[in-house]
Amino acid sequence: MFKMFLTACVVFFLCHFPAKSQSMTDVTLTTGWILSGGSAPLVLAEERGYFKDANVNINIVRGYGSADVITKVAAGTYQAGTGFLPTLVKAVADNPNLDAIAVMISYDASADAVTGPKSTGIKEPADLANRKLSTQPNSTSKLVFQSFAKAVGLDPNSIQWVEVAPQLIGLTVVKGQADGAAQFAASAIANFQRLGIPKDKLYQFKFSDYVDNLYGNGLILQKSWAKSHPEAAKGVVRAYAKGLIDAYKDPKAAIDALMKREPLLKSNVESDDLAYSNENYYFTPRVLEKGLAYHSDDDVEKFMKLLEMPFSLKRIPKVSEIYSSEYLPNADELKVKK
Repeated sequence: MFKMFLTACVVFFLCHFPAKSQSMTDVTLTTGWILSGGSAPLVLAEERGYFKDANVNINIVRGYGSADVITKVAAGTYQAGTGFLPTLVKAVADNPNLDAIAVMISYDASADAVTGPKSTGIKEPADLANRKLSTQPNSTSKLVFQSFAKAVGLDPNSIQWVEVAPQLIGLTVVKGQADGAAQFAASAIANFQRLGIPKDKLYQFKFSDYVDNLYGNGLILQKSWAKSHPEAAKGVVRAYAKGLIDAYKDPKAAIDALMKREPLLKSNVESDDLAYSNENYYFTPRVLEKGLAYHSDDDVEKFMKLLEMPFSLKRIPKVSEIYSSEYLPNADELKVKK
């Protein structure tokens, strides 16, 4: 009888006083630029509740360039961001105490490229000699171009640079004031499409096709925040990885999620952007074979050495200053399953 009474009391308590759910951790994550096809995996991860599953209340906001992302993450304005890893290496080389660290290399290849109309007569890298290239001021693409030029035997000093605001890079080429654009490859194609030049009318030289171990974007966390919130940090990384894999397997769902959030975008352009990013950055043959974030310390060290000359690094940081794999999920969760 007592056992029956006790059981009834437990049932009554559970029904009327449900267990308190684990508290959510607020995280603001900034992208390197505007939300676009390339950032659709993040939006899809949010829509599918992957951040909430990790008790993370995510707020995804647009960024204003990788330098801005790194500065604001290090300052604690945001806890996380996606940004250009060469910019992070440069920042840490200058400031060993920078409170930011990459926890996942998401772009297995540099996003940088030179892109322009075939009507310029440019067919191979050597044709860029003595040409004009548009780029934004303080462009990392302009710096990484030096490694590309060395690999293809091109004198980087033969290039005439035309520096303009980011939104004018493609327009400067279309107006004939430059012969190509040095910027992220997918962004360049999307920009030229918006300006009326289809992909099949463009030439493009992707730097990573000529230079090994040259990586692009990564997921960056505030180092001190991650150490004090390790479960939330792991949750952010896991959710992002799941979003990337889902967007690769079901790109339409990713673009649909993006369009719900940013209805003024053109879905066909952003679909092309995501498809390009999936094939060329996120899921290269190496990633499909080994899984996301397969990169070893040796890979990261080789990558940093490539930046020493172009970025005039004061020093090559230790790998542990730049990258940590401790927040990654199990390797099985980072692979694309058929």
